[in-house]
Amino acid sequence: MVDGILILWRHRGLNLKQMPAMCLNSIKLKLKKNTKWGNYMPKEGYRVPMVANAILVLDELAVLKEATFTEIVNNCNLNKASAKRILVTLLAEGVIDYDSTKRLYKLGMKVLKWGRVVVDFFELGPAGRRILERLRNDTNETVFIVERRQYHHVCIEKYESHNKMRICSDIGVALPLTYGPGKLILAFMETEELEEYLQQQMFQYTDHTVTKKEEVISQLAEIHQRGYFIDMQEFIDGITGISAPLFNYRNKIIGAVSLVAPLQRLSENDKMMETIAKVVEAGKEISIQFGYSPQ
Repeated sequence: MVDGILILWRHRGLNLKQMPAMCLNSIKLKLKKNTKWGNYMPKEGYRVPMVANAILVLDELAVLKEATFTEIVNNCNLNKASAKRILVTLLAEGVIDYDSTKRLYKLGMKVLKWGRVVVDFFELGPAGRRILERLRNDTNETVFIVERRQYHHVCIEKYESHNKMRICSDIGVALPLTYGPGKLILAFMETEELEEYLQQQMFQYTDHTVTKKEEVISQLAEIHQRGYFIDMQEFIDGITGISAPLFNYRNKIIGAVSLVAPLQRLSENDKMMETIAKVVEAGKEISIQFGYSPQ
């Protein structure tokens, strides 16, 4: 419970010193400095060994998928009595399952239920807000996050450039996947879903827009291989955009982080490559927060 309060408080970007006195008094923590949190964490004396060992067992089952009693004892460096008590408790609470025929333990459905709660808790926008703001500050260009919603993408978070001449993006407006960063999402779609989507008519936004199906498929293959999308005036004349994918814990694309700017400000090759690297790195950092494991 205490860890939950601290994590939730820190997730909201607040310093522990800002926590109401009533909350601090109720959890009665003696605090110490800890660089991991940047503020404070409970002292080691508050750690419960049996709980820590139970988490160790769950971590081991997450890696092995299935394990015998002997494997759990040896891999977790537990004595048999402690391991038995932990396993019996986890079984009784539905956290793990046991196959009596194969004599194997594995994670139970309650873990899946917890996982879904965690995924739902970390919304796409707030989770990447600090990284997105840093990207804007490093490039001084407008940056935003789009989330995939069926066959559209929606801007859910943005930080605008401080330049007098800047590009704006409206939060909450649904745009087709053929538009802007949506093209990046198309590039990472499953083949069957992509084929179905490409049956519809492709709109000609500018003279630079790729609309022929064969050319679109070839372009999407190149985008997938590179791992990012460069929009060279495809959707707005004189405007370029750079988009990198956002993946979830299943390594499935869920959106994109994008940067847009007047073409003249990114016309130099070195400047373009530097900006691409920053956008791609931001995309990876945000994805990792959602459980993505880079290959």
